[in-house]
Amino acid sequence: MRRLATLAVVVLAGAGLAAAALAAQSPKSLRASIFAAARAQRSVHYVTETSGNGSVTIVADAGRTRGLQRITYAKGGQSGHVTVIVANDTAYVRGDEFTLHGFLGFSQAQAARYANVWIRVPHQSHLYSAVAAAVTLPSFLDEIYPRTGLARVSRRVNGVALVGVRGFTRHQGIPFVEGVYARAGAKPLPVVEVEATPGASFRSSTAIDRWNEQLRINVPQHALPIVGTA
Repeated sequence: MRRLATLAVVVLAGAGLAAAALAAQSPKSLRASIFAAARAQRSVHYVTETSGNGSVTIVADAGRTRGLQRITYAKGGQSGHVTVIVANDTAYVRGDEFTLHGFLGFSQAQAARYANVWIRVPHQSHLYSAVAAAVTLPSFLDEIYPRTGLARVSRRVNGVALVGVRGFTRHQGIPFVEGVYARAGAKPLPVVEVEATPGASFRSSTAIDRWNEQLRINVPQHALPIVGTA
């Protein structure tokens, strides 16, 4: 019991020192600490909920070189689904016509042609960056990275105190206010990300957890190569 108590004191003291070190960091240094910890991991699970011009739910498992997103999209009383897999610098997509067109931006003709079948989008395609966004761990971290106008922020989630950085970024030329929050400690991994457009016409919240779980992602074997332009 004495050994366990001594260990607990050492662990708590170490956590306290780590928290104090984070508290002393500038916003830029805190951002560096959070993202350095995240980039050192192998994988992550996240769930994103968005609202504004329709609603979107994304449930994803992202690894360093491959990942999987399951997306639900709703707008105007309609809803649909699409699954995106990224592996070997190639995106594989399967979704209904409504979601391919309304969410991924395929033309109406392409959405009708490729509805409910697996298609293959190579890295060289101009569609790849939009389709593959935030599917792998590096692209996900790039998506949630506040870039300018940094400020330290804090919040509590389920009673847990979090420390974070809020700033500004752009996605597809649109400005966003973005905040990333992590637990204070020696390994300050992101727990929550929130973002909104100025005026909050669009809002998004992402719960981030299950770091380093083993991913089982099967690449479709008979995906159709996408042709034409969207």
